[in-house]
Amino acid sequence: KTDDSWCYNDDEKNCDKYGRLYSFEAAQTVCPAGWRLPTKSDFQTIYGAVGFGSSLRSRDGWTVKGSRGTNYMGFNAMPAGGRESGDYFDVTYSSYMWGSDKSVLWLRYYDEKISIEEKDAKNAFSVRCIEE
Repeated sequence: KTDDSWCYNDDEKNCDKYGRLYSFEAAQTVCPAGWRLPTKSDFQTIYGAVGFGSSLRSRDGWTVKGSRGTNYMGFNAMPAGGRESGDYFDVTYSSYMWGSDKSVLWLRYYDEKISIEEKDAKNAFSVRCIEE
C-alpha cells in the first residue's frame, strides 16, 4: 500500500483478490530490493516466448464471456482492470501491468492477443516486478 495506489472500486476485498492499482509514479517505488519493473523489451520477450494471452492469464477471475486463461506459463495474471481519472474499468475483463518506461502489458478476455502500449502516467494499473 502506497500513496497513489488503490483497490478496485475502493474496496479492500478487491485488493485481496486482484492486488493494488498503482499510478506510474507509485509503480516506480514498489518493487523490493533486487527486483524492478519490466521494460518494454522485457514485455516483448514475454510476448515472443508465449504468443498467447491465455497462457499468461489466471484460470480464475476472468469473465465467462470470453476464453478462459490456462496459466500455462505460471504467470497468473489476474483481471484487475485499471483506473483513469478516478474511474475504474475492466475488472474481470483485462489485466494491465506497468513497465518502467510507461509501457503497459495488456491482456484481455476476448482474444489471445498480447498488447504492449504506452499509457498516461495518471492511469493506475497492476505491477509485476522481475528479478534483476
